[in-house]
Amino acid sequence: ATLGELVRTTGFAAAPGLLQIFAAFPRVTIPVYLFTWLWMLAAMVVAVQHALDYERTWRAILVCVLAASLAVLLAFGIGLIWTPVVVAR
Repeated sequence: ATLGELVRTTGFAAAPGLLQIFAAFPRVTIPVYLFTWLWMLAAMVVAVQHALDYERTWRAILVCVLAASLAVLLAFGIGLIWTPVVVAR
């Protein structure tokens, strides 16, 4: 698999994230995020499995869950560094 093939397939797998614009409506914020994240994860598993020619689905699931975990940890760490400190009086 080439880098271009992997980037192209995972890019298409991220397309359901565009539906997160509907999270702007207060009553559907959590369901929209939950639905789109699960849809993107499932699409990403299929994309990784086909792009990397994995015969077993569990390997693609492991790669996607590991990558998602690292992305969340990185976002959390950056948030801790750049978030201003609030002092209670």
